[in-house]
Amino acid sequence: MLKLPQIVLACLVMLSLVQACGAKSSEEDQQIDELAGQMETGDGLTNTDTESGQEQRDSQPQIPIETNDTNTTNSNATNSADESSSLLQDFAIQGLSDQAVTNQLMLSWSAASDVAVVYDLKLGSDSECEAVIYEYNDLSTASIDLSDINDGTYFLCLLAKVGDEQLEASNHGMRVRFDTTEPPALTQFEVSTLSVAQPAGTSADRLGMLHLSLGFPVETQDYDRLELRYKETSLADCSDGNELPLGSLDFSSDYELDLYLSPGKTYEFLLCIWDAAGNVRSSALASGAITVPANQRVFLSSAMFDGNFAADYNGESFANGLDGADYRCQNLAEGAGLGGKWMAILSDDAEKAKDRLLLYDNGAVIDVLGNSIHSISTSIWLGLQAGIKLNELGADIGANITWTATRVGGENRVGSSCNNWTSAENADFGGYGLSNTTAAADWLGNAGSLGCANSFRIYCLEQALVP
Repeated sequence: MLKLPQIVLACLVMLSLVQACGAKSSEEDQQIDELAGQMETGDGLTNTDTESGQEQRDSQPQIPIETNDTNTTNSNATNSADESSSLLQDFAIQGLSDQAVTNQLMLSWSAASDVAVVYDLKLGSDSECEAVIYEYNDLSTASIDLSDINDGTYFLCLLAKVGDEQLEASNHGMRVRFDTTEPPALTQFEVSTLSVAQPAGTSADRLGMLHLSLGFPVETQDYDRLELRYKETSLADCSDGNELPLGSLDFSSDYELDLYLSPGKTYEFLLCIWDAAGNVRSSALASGAITVPANQRVFLSSAMFDGNFAADYNGESFANGLDGADYRCQNLAEGAGLGGKWMAILSDDAEKAKDRLLLYDNGAVIDVLGNSIHSISTSIWLGLQAGIKLNELGADIGANITWTATRVGGENRVGSSCNNWTSAENADFGGYGLSNTTAAADWLGNAGSLGCANSFRIYCLEQALVP
């Protein structure tokens, strides 16, 4: 059943139609009058009719109503902005800090969003990049290759964009110096060996002294560190071979270095120059390859000793006689400033001189002034080319009886070592040789023995050192 408003609307429509046509029947007039009366009195309409009509009206399509409510519009815009702002997050240029110096031109940064985002990068001369030198817009990836820029110092300004939203990198405006130029080369680079002798006061496992002659350019402000590289075979570049840092630079022309080297071996040297940005320049190969000398020195002791080398000496005690004799040689060498490791050319009942003394396979034996004693170290047990007559100070003391207990070939003379060099009694005997002679049977001694209470000299030999 139609409700009241619907009835009124229907009546008005019907009236309009009748008037438009210019005629209406008396029956229609009567119906209209009745409907109008019901509208005024509410007669003939029930609650059921009203509810049913409401249900039908609710089921009808609703006509949208336009409004100029500005509060509603602003609220929607605010919600949209809040949603957009959640798309961007803190991000930063990676791998660099403010005031950094680098030779790396691939610049990258952390992502500013999980959604599609673009970036604008500016390189400028001020922290806000208002004076732009290089500019890269709408980058779709979080990295860029800057190989097109010139070396120099720039402020980096990075901006992320999503729609109308923008966010600066947390280190926006950082200052970075890009430097891809190698430092200037040396004007001179030469390497030579000073000595294979052990420097005084250094540990016994080090060998060799190198002398570097360096010529520096006028401008050295780009030098950060020098590094010497060396290798027994050919060097490829500054990542090859063994590294020897030269420490702080004083830009002097000469450096002397204590270095691990194997005497008799040939080495190549390369000097590498690094700047603060990590660029490196390798010099030309230093004077070609060099062969490290393998000479070993020998001297005749200036002091004389009885046969008890195990006795305390200079406040030191010894486990056996050979240790005491070696200590005496070392003490004399150090007192003369010779450096190196020294041992006595002695045998006892258990140890042979040829086994306990270390000789270079391809070296030579010389005296403390550099005069040749024998050109092949390992052959000294069979004879010398010149006699040993200089003491540790370089003084010529001629022919002297020397304790050895050793015979030709470097073998030991069992029973002729003053009771293993622990006796100073004439009841015990020790084998001896004669200095300033060359035949093995003479300089080492083959058969003669003397009472251990006697005081004689000893031969002291510098030891070959293996790094």
